[in-house]
Amino acid sequence: MRTRRSRLEMPEASINITSMLDITFVLLISFMVVAPALRYDVGLKLPKVAASTTSSKDRPVTLQVKRGSDGAEYYVNGQSVAFGSVVDTIKESKEFAKDETISLEADQQTPWQDVAEVMTLLKQNDINQVSVVTETRGN
Repeated sequence: MRTRRSRLEMPEASINITSMLDITFVLLISFMVVAPALRYDVGLKLPKVAASTTSSKDRPVTLQVKRGSDGAEYYVNGQSVAFGSVVDTIKESKEFAKDETISLEADQQTPWQDVAEVMTLLKQNDINQVSVVTETRGN
């Protein structure tokens, strides 16, 4: 004889996604915490001054000038670019807005001539809001 099971006794087919959601939220929160802390680091030793008022963390586009083995090296948001394509790379950057200030960072060992040339190049291409970033001198 066969007995019939009632609907209350039948196993319920369901998926428990609680643990998957927990992992997803943990990853989301960790990315939200870590993402703002990431910066484009080229290994510059910025000049030290008595009081620094600027910070590249507040600026969406960073232009870095570093002394290389055969001339200056230029980086836009951490990406190495040639001198002639600095302006194009800045303007194509999704973070660039015409009214935003660009951070200019130059290594202590970089000749002033290289910094002046890139500043002139920016000005000739209507990028007038440039902030020179320095570090605060430790007492």
